[in-house]
Amino acid sequence: MDKYTSKKQNMSIILMQGILPLCIYYLVNQCVVILGMSTIQFGLPNLQADSMTEMYLRTAVQMAGMFLAAFSLLPFYKRETKIFEKMEEKQGENTLSVRNGFLIVFMGALFSLGLNFMFSVLGFLQSSPGYNQVAQRQFSLPFWLAFLFYGILSPWAEELVFRGVFYRVLKRNMAEAAAVLGSALMFGAFHGNLVQFLYGSMMGVIMALLYGRFQNLLAPVLFHGAANIAIYAVSYFF
Repeated sequence: MDKYTSKKQNMSIILMQGILPLCIYYLVNQCVVILGMSTIQFGLPNLQADSMTEMYLRTAVQMAGMFLAAFSLLPFYKRETKIFEKMEEKQGENTLSVRNGFLIVFMGALFSLGLNFMFSVLGFLQSSPGYNQVAQRQFSLPFWLAFLFYGILSPWAEELVFRGVFYRVLKRNMAEAAAVLGSALMFGAFHGNLVQFLYGSMMGVIMALLYGRFQNLLAPVLFHGAANIAIYAVSYFF
């Protein structure tokens, strides 16, 4: 088999086992959100926009969309887990201990605050209408609901998709550095605006490296959740 044929096969695997799950995740999420929001709009025609009830219902729909979308990818995740159990052996030094977990949480909070501070100093946050629109909607939630959504559900769903499936498909079909960068860029791109693309790509590199080191999805989930909550806490309380 020549190199050209091998590259074509690798690309075909990436498309079918990597890109296809991302498309499924996006479509399921969007379908649930559209259906849920339409049901709210027609079922409660007198509901006031921007009211507390409307905010809770909208958030519940978004959470349901994210959960169902991630749940639909569990077969892909289980397949990748079986493949990697055969390809790699976990080493004791890479065990995700309680101490390592606390360090990862601290790193997540520190890196996210540092990047946001840098973006603010550079004027990126103030000059991005897309980011400001998203931020205004996200930071309107009460802290307990934001902790549940952005600190637990969102990190679990997104890490399962981007690290548990997409990164591992890339890793077994290309060089490690390319897999880390490719999964990080795709993660950033899914956020839909330039500021979050840059932020998500940088954080995505770290989360892919954590997943590669510990071979445990909890590692990037902890990092991701701590990063989200740190930013939300600063914006909410200060």
